[in-house]
Amino acid sequence: MDIKSFSSLEDTIVAIATPSGQGGVGIVRLSGQNAKIIAQKIFSTKQMFQHGVMNYGHVVDKHHETIDDGYAVYFQAPHSFTGEDVIEIQIHGSPYTLSKTVSVCIEQGARLAEAGEFTKRAFFNEKIDLLQAEAVSELISAQSEKEAIVSRKRLDGKLSEVIESVRKNVLAVLSELEADVDFPEENLELSYKDALVVKIDEVKMKLQHILQTYKQNEKIRDGFRVCFVGKPNSGKSSLFNVLLQDERAIVNERAGTTRDTISEEIILEGQRVKLFDTAGLRDQTTDEIEKEGMKRSFAHINNADLVCVIADAQEDIDQQLIASLHHAKEVWLLWNKMDLVPTKPQAPKQFSNVFYVSCKTQFGIQDFLNTLTQMVGAQQVMEYGGGISNDRHRSLLQHALVQIEESKASLEKGDSPDLVAFTFRQVFSSLNQLLGVQDGLEEMLSHIFSTFCIGK
Repeated sequence: MDIKSFSSLEDTIVAIATPSGQGGVGIVRLSGQNAKIIAQKIFSTKQMFQHGVMNYGHVVDKHHETIDDGYAVYFQAPHSFTGEDVIEIQIHGSPYTLSKTVSVCIEQGARLAEAGEFTKRAFFNEKIDLLQAEAVSELISAQSEKEAIVSRKRLDGKLSEVIESVRKNVLAVLSELEADVDFPEENLELSYKDALVVKIDEVKMKLQHILQTYKQNEKIRDGFRVCFVGKPNSGKSSLFNVLLQDERAIVNERAGTTRDTISEEIILEGQRVKLFDTAGLRDQTTDEIEKEGMKRSFAHINNADLVCVIADAQEDIDQQLIASLHHAKEVWLLWNKMDLVPTKPQAPKQFSNVFYVSCKTQFGIQDFLNTLTQMVGAQQVMEYGGGISNDRHRSLLQHALVQIEESKASLEKGDSPDLVAFTFRQVFSSLNQLLGVQDGLEEMLSHIFSTFCIGK
C-alpha cells in the first residue's frame, strides 16, 4: 500500500494514552519522526534516551518550570507498536499534569493525535493488518474473559493466518482461471473444470465455517441470556437474588410484586450471562401495569437463549404457561420450595432439564448453577483464530460466498473463462479488504479508526 499520500503520517503525534480521570499513574504517548527530539526538550533527565530503557526525570515547560516527575521510555523505530519512534512518558495521573504535558509537547511541534491514530500508524507501517487493528479496540472494550481471549487471538494474528490461508487457495484458483483467459486456445477440459469446482467448494466450506463464528462471538459479546418465568410467587425473584448473592429483586408473598423485567449480569466460565427476572404470568389480572409487565415478559422469552420455568412444588404446573413457550430455544424446569414437600413432583417431558431446588435453603441451587455453567461454557469460539467479530467481517464474507456460488455456476455452465475469472476476482477482493491489503481503503479506515478512543 502506498502511504505517501497520507501526509499526516509525517507529523509527530501526542495524546494521553490512559483513561480520563485521576489515577496513580498516567501515560502520555508521542509517536513520529520527531518524538525523541520533542521528548529531549520537555523531559529533563541525566540519562541518554536508549531503546527500551526507562529514564527518570522531570517534565518541564518552556520556562524550565517542573510540571511533574516520572519516567520516559524510548522505543526506537521500527521496534515499537506504531513502527515509528515512540516515547511514553509516565507521570502521576492528574488530569492537569497529563494535559499540561500534552500541551508542552504540542508547543514543541507535536500534533494532537486523532482517534485511533496510533493504531492506524501501526497498520500503515505494516506492524499489524486490519483484522489485528480492529482487535486492539475490541480487546480494550472486552467485558469478560471470553471476550478478551478471542480478541487477543485476533490481535495475535490467528484469524489473519486463517484468512490468509484461504486467500492463497483463492489465488491459486484465480491463477488457473486467469491462465485460461490468457491462453484461450488451451480450452479447459471437463475433468480440469471438475477439479476447479472441487477447489472452489473447499474455499466455500472454509468461508462458511468462518462466517458461522459471527453468531458465537455476538453471543460472547452481548452475553448469554437467561430468562426466569413462572406464575406469581413461584420464586423467580428469590432465585434471581440467590444467583446474584444480593437482594436485587423485591420478594413478597403478594402476587404481582414484579411488574417489570429486572436484569442483572453475572460471569460464568469467563463469559457474560444476563439474568432476567420477569413479571409473573397468570390468566386473571385487572392491573394494567401487571398486564404490561407480562407482555414484556414474553418479549424477553422470545429473545432468551435459555428460559427457566420456576414452579411451586406445592402446586400443579401451569400447562397453559408451558404451551406459550413453544418458540423458546431451550426450556428448563425448576421445581422450587422443595423444603415444603415430602416427595419430588412429576415433570412434563418437554423440558430439556429438570431441577429440584429450594431458594430458601439453597438446596439444589448448585446443581442448577453447574449445569448452567456447562451450557454457557460451550458457547465459545476457540477455533478459526477467534473467529470474525463485527458486521464488516460478516458482510465481506457473505459477499464472497455469493460470488463463489456465481462463479461456480458460471464455470459449470460453460461460460467464458474471463467471465468466471471476473466473478471470482470479487472473492479475492473481499478477502483483501478483510486483511486491508489493497489500495483505496482511506474512507473505510477512517470509519473504523474513528471508533477508537484518543491515545490508542
